[in-house]
Amino acid sequence: MTPAATKQASGLFVTVNGEPTPLTDLSWYQTAPCGCTCAVTLAETEWYVIATEADAWRRFYEDDDPSLMKRDQERGYVLDLDAISKVKERLQVRCPHEPKWGVPPTPGLEGFAWAAPSALNVRRNARLHLIPADSVDTQDWRAPYPDTACGESPRKRWTAQRWDTAGRIECSRCLRVATAAVSA
Repeated sequence: MTPAATKQASGLFVTVNGEPTPLTDLSWYQTAPCGCTCAVTLAETEWYVIATEADAWRRFYEDDDPSLMKRDQERGYVLDLDAISKVKERLQVRCPHEPKWGVPPTPGLEGFAWAAPSALNVRRNARLHLIPADSVDTQDWRAPYPDTACGESPRKRWTAQRWDTAGRIECSRCLRVATAAVSA
């Protein structure tokens, strides 16, 4: 017998649209500020039960910097519990809004790029910084270390590859510099 075959459903029911519904028939959906569904997770599997909204928030952001969850909540992302059968309907359409997901793009600076420290042992929650664009993803390891827009001088190499920058929060001082430049 496999572990999956021996696991029993929790037997939990919640009220959805005025009807008691087994948690096994539900999913938690994350909705962006524009109203489009952007993510989904099952409310119950053989490995976990997500019965509360607080648990759902933690599940969506379990591998990310906790401040990313806080930022998304402040931007207006919300979670709701709905039928598993609505997954296709809710996720089938690409977000048609401008800006995408109803969230304005992060401001930048001319000649700079948002980049993450380029190292295998960097903290999971290391912040993105604005770095001179010609210093990002450099292969010349003899080149001088660049300063950040906020004035920090960390002795690091930087990468702007999407897989290195996704799920990271921007340095608040670099963000203030970029915002001030856009407003000027």
